[in-house]
Amino acid sequence: MLTDNQAREVCRFDTLDKYLSLTDNQTIINTNVPFKNEYTEYEKNLTGLKALIPAKDYSAALGITADKDSLKETIADELEFIGNNAKGYAKKVKNSILEAEMDFTRTTIMRLGQNDVLPFAVRVQKLLTPLLSDAVFMTYSIDAATLTQAVTDATTFDQSIGKASSTNSTATIANQNINAGIKTVISNIDMMDLLIVNFKTTYPDFYSGYNINSQLDNTGVRHNHIEGVITDATTGKAIAKATITYTKGKVVKTVITDDEGSYSFSPVPTGNATLDVVATGHTEKIVHVNVSRGQTVEVDVAL
Repeated sequence: MLTDNQAREVCRFDTLDKYLSLTDNQTIINTNVPFKNEYTEYEKNLTGLKALIPAKDYSAALGITADKDSLKETIADELEFIGNNAKGYAKKVKNSILEAEMDFTRTTIMRLGQNDVLPFAVRVQKLLTPLLSDAVFMTYSIDAATLTQAVTDATTFDQSIGKASSTNSTATIANQNINAGIKTVISNIDMMDLLIVNFKTTYPDFYSGYNINSQLDNTGVRHNHIEGVITDATTGKAIAKATITYTKGKVVKTVITDDEGSYSFSPVPTGNATLDVVATGHTEKIVHVNVSRGQTVEVDVAL
């Protein structure tokens, strides 16, 4: 699958491409030869980039289908209901750690990467299941069926995405080629960013629209995110089922790497944190990381 950073860039390219491809905009582009030539090069390089990305990954990066989108909205509603009630319970019993864990909204869920929805739902279920027999907790409208339904829907959503086996690791040749393709397309955008000023006076609406659609911020991804790949320092091979524990103050989250050695934490708070990486047969390693607002930090660790 594409990394979160790659997916965001691909979304940006697609958004800009759709804007520049509009009939009226094509007419405007043709009035300036340097911009037209750079746009032609951009189209060629974007086509080449698309050819490098498995179709299911490209579709996933651009956004899920209406049915999947509807299912994600359902999951967001379910988890928001659970989170709000669990947070109310946590405040009642003065459990600050649980309160911090349940500090998410429907928007938080909608902004999760597609592959992050199921792990998020499973974590909520694991955190709250031990409380189901608590007399006070029972009054907050959360039962086993409610938790199970959210995880079941998240599982259905996860299974409908489709996963690529060849591009999980930034170390793979396929991923290196994708990164190179992304850099080439970005260079085209950088040049168009310089040339767009030629339309500022003559076609101000086109000028403004270009500046809006060429920005990475338009992808809608806003959550803080940590992702990476765990590998064997000697062989370079991915390590499956390694345990990574994220710690920032009282916030502690744990995930297990998949068969490709990939892992992700999302959302995470801004600021300094530690990642404790443990795998059978390898020496434990602790990594320090700093996450800024809206940032995706890639942390690959070799054991």
